[in-house]
Amino acid sequence: MLIYGGEGSNSLITGPSPTYTAFQNHLDAQGMPAQTIQNIAVSKGSGNGVGQGYGSLEKIFKLNANTFNSTGCFTTVPDVVGWLAGAVALVKIGLFASVRADIKAMPGYVSSTNWIYERKIRVFLLFIPLEWDNHETKAKTVNFYDGVQGGRYGLASFSGMGADALGYINALANGVYMPCAKLYHTQFCFIPTVSALNIPSMMGTPNWAIDTESIVDNDDTPFDKAYVLDPTKYPSGYTAPNNENHLDLTPSNVFPFQQVVSPQFNAVNENPTVHGYTFNFGYAEVDDEIIKTTDCITHPLTVSGIPAASGALWINRAHNLEDVNNANNPLNTSDTFNVDLKESCNGTYGRVTVESMGSITIGEDHLKTAKVIVRENAWITMNDGYIEIRPGSKLIIEDGAELRLNGGILRVQDGGEGHRQKGWKAYL
Repeated sequence: MLIYGGEGSNSLITGPSPTYTAFQNHLDAQGMPAQTIQNIAVSKGSGNGVGQGYGSLEKIFKLNANTFNSTGCFTTVPDVVGWLAGAVALVKIGLFASVRADIKAMPGYVSSTNWIYERKIRVFLLFIPLEWDNHETKAKTVNFYDGVQGGRYGLASFSGMGADALGYINALANGVYMPCAKLYHTQFCFIPTVSALNIPSMMGTPNWAIDTESIVDNDDTPFDKAYVLDPTKYPSGYTAPNNENHLDLTPSNVFPFQQVVSPQFNAVNENPTVHGYTFNFGYAEVDDEIIKTTDCITHPLTVSGIPAASGALWINRAHNLEDVNNANNPLNTSDTFNVDLKESCNGTYGRVTVESMGSITIGEDHLKTAKVIVRENAWITMNDGYIEIRPGSKLIIEDGAELRLNGGILRVQDGGEGHRQKGWKAYL
């Protein structure tokens, strides 16, 4: 996934690296992703067969420098190539150094051996050779992933190295140091689309177009749903590259997540109140399809009732999902379900106020349990009504969150738990 093609100074790469294999085995041993409610894969790379702009065995980096031509190529020497400054100084005592290095992209899956890295170093004293270093790394029967479609890793991702180092890398790409050194490509595949969607049959052809519906229907992937970023589905004013930077969270790539991985029942985040009915959190499996409510509250919400009908948030009740009185909604079948009060992408927070005839019930019994986790800057305010924690269930108030008990009742049944973390606030 992250390290496929090789590691260390192997002289011949003949398949997936040991780290890649060990990581995959670790994921399998942990039950990933088979232990989730529904397995959904979303790739930040494209599925239209458009890669990063280069193919197998294409030149990525070339260095052909010696003590003399380096003084013309590198008029200013950044710290990352400080050896050049030393080499120039040693010219005065007749020391001459020559360094050549070539890096190529991985080859396609072929049985023939191809070199992908070559390094040659010569050092002369008074023009007499003192040392010769010659190293090659070759590869065969390795999938070419460097330039294929997938989440991309561009030069901007090296910004953590500091401005000088990033400026040097950009200069290499812009030809500033020619003919001594040149970086030929500026973006690389970080996680291929075929890997993100786990399509074993396409691992050897990672740049083929992908039909996400057909790979699910034909069981070409273990995921229940699979998505790639599709620029045609973006709202007006937003654009999405074919292969997005794997580090970025922007409106263009958050939007598909909100659309394709959104819960079927989300009224608690769409309306300001739950008044006179019970909203039941959980999920149900219907004809191999998972139907679920939201698992978070991300904006202010008031829970209240009237004499004829109380208002309630119930997490994991053995009843119909969302409005328990709506017989058209499927019955909740989850064994356990968690709900987070937290910040939304728009900067609002899950802040629940319980008023007269309102309540929050966490869990059903020890067979149907639940957790409510109040995150930083979120809170629960009780002016009336009650909060009840059933056996095996928990209410967790995290650092920076608040539980405001202005009135009402907090009940913890035998086996239920209330947890507070350092930094939380309680108002009694």
